[in-house]
Amino acid sequence: DGIITDWNHAAQRLFGYTAEEALGRPTWALAALGHEAEEREFLRRVSLGEFVENADTTRKRKDGALIEVMLSMSPIRNDAGNVIGISKIARDVTARRHDERTIAALHAVAYAADHIMDASRLVALTTAQVRDAFGVDALVVYWWDATTLTLRPIGSPGEVAPVPVADSEQGPGQELAGLVFKRRSPLIVEEYETGPRLNTAGSKAGSGSAMAVPMLVGDEVVGVLAAVAFKRRSFTEHDLQLLTRFAVEVTPAIHVGQLLADVQARREQAEAFAMRVSVYFRANPVPGLIARRADNTFVDVNDAFIELLGHSKEFLLGKTLLDVGLFADPTELAALLKALDEMGQSRAEVTLRTHSGELRSVLAFFELTEIVGEACIIVSCVDLAEQKRAAALDQSQRVVEEANRAKSTFLANMSHELRTPLNAILGFSELLLEQMTIGERHKEYLNNVHDAGKHLLKLVNDVLDISRVEAGRMVLRREPIALDTLLEPVIATSRLAAEARGVHFEATTIAAPPIVTVDHTRVRQILDNLLSNAIKFTPVAGSVRLTASTVDDALLFEVKDSGVGIPLESHSRVFGTFERFHESADGEPGTGLGLALTKSLVELHEGTIRFESAAGVGTTFSVRLPASIARSDIGARLLIVENNRRDADLVVALAERHGVSADVARSIAEALAIIERQAPVGIVLDLSLPDGRGEVILQTLHDRNLRIPAVVVTALDEEADADLGADDYLRKPIDAARFDRWMHKLAAQNDKGLDANTPR
Repeated sequence: DGIITDWNHAAQRLFGYTAEEALGRPTWALAALGHEAEEREFLRRVSLGEFVENADTTRKRKDGALIEVMLSMSPIRNDAGNVIGISKIARDVTARRHDERTIAALHAVAYAADHIMDASRLVALTTAQVRDAFGVDALVVYWWDATTLTLRPIGSPGEVAPVPVADSEQGPGQELAGLVFKRRSPLIVEEYETGPRLNTAGSKAGSGSAMAVPMLVGDEVVGVLAAVAFKRRSFTEHDLQLLTRFAVEVTPAIHVGQLLADVQARREQAEAFAMRVSVYFRANPVPGLIARRADNTFVDVNDAFIELLGHSKEFLLGKTLLDVGLFADPTELAALLKALDEMGQSRAEVTLRTHSGELRSVLAFFELTEIVGEACIIVSCVDLAEQKRAAALDQSQRVVEEANRAKSTFLANMSHELRTPLNAILGFSELLLEQMTIGERHKEYLNNVHDAGKHLLKLVNDVLDISRVEAGRMVLRREPIALDTLLEPVIATSRLAAEARGVHFEATTIAAPPIVTVDHTRVRQILDNLLSNAIKFTPVAGSVRLTASTVDDALLFEVKDSGVGIPLESHSRVFGTFERFHESADGEPGTGLGLALTKSLVELHEGTIRFESAAGVGTTFSVRLPASIARSDIGARLLIVENNRRDADLVVALAERHGVSADVARSIAEALAIIERQAPVGIVLDLSLPDGRGEVILQTLHDRNLRIPAVVVTALDEEADADLGADDYLRKPIDAARFDRWMHKLAAQNDKGLDANTPR
């Protein structure tokens, strides 16, 4: 039945159990995991009278350690010849088997070192063989990198960190490889921190054991071979000697492989550099050539050099700088080459002879460099004739710019000087019309004077604006404004002008945001110019339409008319100054500056303006102003419930300073619809609304158990019910500092993740 009945002292030493602990236990209790069935099979065979001789297997000691043993089992018979027991002899062959595996691995590594020149492949094979031979969890080859003064792991699985040698005089359990490298001697560490220093697949921070040996080429230490066990174990001097044998076998081959890899890397770098030089050289607009320094023969020339001198590339390649008669004076070339050899570069003004015999004066730059291991000269030539022409052109350009500045200054001064008499003309003509009792004929005279003065004032203002733009003195003042507030005066003025001329006018807004950030004065000026032109050049019963819309963050305007149109031959001059193509529908003259100024104002907004027009059909102008839509940094929109448009605009502007966009509702119903569609991040609430008291909104939020921060704004000495959840109360006129404090509090709540779905 396999029950132990006798147990000698050698068994106790081998397995760790005393006789008292072993007697009465089954023999398969000593078998390693997975070997129990094997033990029962041995017992069955011997019970039938067979012998088990020198069977290799694995057994488990009392402390859990596995040992390799060789078993011999014999039957014990009684006088009648019946098997009544079994005698078992177990020999510990762990060390022998370890040595056998190590020697086999050593032979494999030695063979590989003779046949594999790839350092990474050799390291991978070596680490696998040594790891299996010693039964360790990781084996790392650290190779010395003189550039970074570190031991760099090569061919290792995972991400093993490099070891800085300069600061490795620490404890032996902290930086084993660095100590072995510096001391040039093998080392065993019984307690080694595996986690922080060795980050291989499957490793965990903990205490294990390690040993390492230096890798030598002659007397030079070129690396370290380290073996690590993630659990504590005892490495012996014998293990250290065997690991040294592996290092001796593999180090020279790895060294050669690394040298070959370095040579290949340098070759690839040189070829890549040569390719970059070639690409840059050929694409360079400066005429240039490359020649070997050894014999000064042409290696390459670029297209600009061929164009400059007229020689073909095939003619030049392989010839020397003197062969082709390139330098009209050979002593100039000799001087350049001498300076090149002394300083590595040189330059001088020289005379070159072209293919046709023409002499060209150039500034030649010589620079010595190395291309794929060969000393070469890179020559660049600057055509001084072109340079002189460019200098003359630059001087002419400066003269023109100076003239333009003088013109702009003159126009600005004249415009200001003209304003003084114009103020008197307009002011006194208005007073005369209001205060004097005169006949219709004289009143008509005064109206003509007043209208002519207004026309002249518009011309002066346009000239002044044009001069400001050209002089770079016009600065935009971008401010947040409600889109309907921006458009309201433009639409009102255009509608009156259209009605006076019998033109149908229409304005629509398509999916545009309520708040935009623009210089509203200049945007109104843009629209006024476009709309006044459209109305002016549209006959009676015609139509003019203004459309506002958005695409991404850009604000778009379109002004379309059914007027006389612009002739095709005049399209190129539409945005020129003082350009006029025809009279208005009633013969009223124009200044010729409107469209030029409009284009300048659009471009100041970094926008674009385009048009489509056909004579007799009409014209469409399209304006795009990018980055004009107000965005919210809080990540949601504020809801302003206010029926007074100007008060709403003020709150919008205050909120915009915090990067917050807003929706404006003018009634309780409109506000609740916006909340239903998407809950705002906060509410600014007027208590007096056209369809009821603002508390209705707070009560609705309270009933729905929604948490939306709210601040009440009121012109009366009143407060909302505190139980309804208002955070603050602002009296009109609004205290901006107090409103800012509420906005900061709102932003802080948003950072904590507060939203409208959070219950009270």
